[in-house]
Amino acid sequence: MHSHVMIKKYGCCFFNHGGVDALLRLMEEHNIHYDAVESVKVEIPTFITKMLRFPDPKNGEDAKFSLHESLGSLLADREMILAYIQLFTDSGAVDPRYKEARKKINVGERTDWSGGRSAPWSMPVTVFLKNGKQFTKAVEKDLKGGSENPLSKEELVAEHKVLVKGFLSSEQTQRTIDLIYNLEKLENVSELMKLAMFGKSKLGGLMTMWKEV
Repeated sequence: MHSHVMIKKYGCCFFNHGGVDALLRLMEEHNIHYDAVESVKVEIPTFITKMLRFPDPKNGEDAKFSLHESLGSLLADREMILAYIQLFTDSGAVDPRYKEARKKINVGERTDWSGGRSAPWSMPVTVFLKNGKQFTKAVEKDLKGGSENPLSKEELVAEHKVLVKGFLSSEQTQRTIDLIYNLEKLENVSELMKLAMFGKSKLGGLMTMWKEV
């Protein structure tokens, strides 16, 4: 039995994820390196173009909604660390390496894919190499983090550690992991909730911290 819960594994708009996974798999399968790539084309339906609308982001908020940033940075870094948040910050948006890599990304709007959100979500990605070869892949049902390809416990723990770094101590982080993976055995969740609030007694404290991030 599969869960229909999807884990948002990267620090950007969810509609980037299909293209990112497709490009990552192409790079792994064909041992593709940045310098060998002439260009990358990704095809997306119209409704997604309205969200991923920043080909040249100026700050972190823009970068979260930029296929050029997510795919270009992947080409430049050649790896995808879970949580993957650094490039979706103000400094990541203006990083010279990422700005240069974004020039290799071409986004094609498929106006013939009608049906709004019922249009294909697979977002085919084609990599064109300088030697004339090209490779295409689309990821949909087996999107990483989805019911067909869920994150492992190790991957979930790794992402959790990245996201709480700077808010919880290493001891507190490990305690949250222990509590969550033994949730059904807890008599109450007060300790876990206090840790989830970063030790704050009121929600307002948490909201203040979020605004500062």
